[in-house]
Amino acid sequence: MEKDKLGRWIVDELVYDPHLERCVIARNGDKWYILSPGQEPREYRAKMSPEYTRLTWNHEYYTYGCVPRGGFKVPLGRAITAEEWEGLVRDLNLGDDDISNPFETHLGDIYGPEVVVTYTARQVRVKNMSGSSVISIEQRLKALGIEASNTSPSRLNIRVEPIGAGAVVMGARGGSVSSPAKSTAATARNAKRKAEGKPEGGRPASKRLSMMAQFSENAKECDRTGDVVLRMQSADSWRELATEAEAKKAPKYLAWRGRY
Repeated sequence: MEKDKLGRWIVDELVYDPHLERCVIARNGDKWYILSPGQEPREYRAKMSPEYTRLTWNHEYYTYGCVPRGGFKVPLGRAITAEEWEGLVRDLNLGDDDISNPFETHLGDIYGPEVVVTYTARQVRVKNMSGSSVISIEQRLKALGIEASNTSPSRLNIRVEPIGAGAVVMGARGGSVSSPAKSTAATARNAKRKAEGKPEGGRPASKRLSMMAQFSENAKECDRTGDVVLRMQSADSWRELATEAEAKKAPKYLAWRGRY
């Protein structure tokens, strides 16, 4: 088996064999191999069952240090329209202080620089709602094809058109919601960090841990209320950022069969 430039195994397919713990089966051409964290691939000699689960999510490949032969694909939803935005602001009773200015954000950073997708978003703060309710708003927007992400129990990042491409109407509302570009000062700081060769907005590790804590809090609340679907959605987001060591110590509401 060969590796890519980031040291990840290039595979054609990943399969979960329920008889093996903390392992995954990888297909390389017409041969199958057992992949375990921190070990070299071993030939898989058992008979492959068509009933075994095929792993398809990006974070599942990432977890086992693999990359699909065709590379990771990071799907990006569409931008919300001006009419949809006004309806959302009205339905959620958002005020000026609940909406950030437009800013650039990214998808797919952990999968490598070649697949990172950059887009313009605005962050909204939804008050007087539980974390699971905010997740349901995120899912409703995604069902409409709109790119949205629940970044904390009370906040949503929503894709909008870039300034000059239809975002003028939405840009009429400013806000004090924290975002990477909510102020001139923040923009200047990011420009300085970029010139110094540093990542914008601070250290990626700190941002990752902060986001993990937010997703974990969402999952815990959904577990308490019995909302299995929304719990798993938050847990999926948490696992996408977690290391193997962190996943081993995860509480049950973040559990996933392929990590235990």
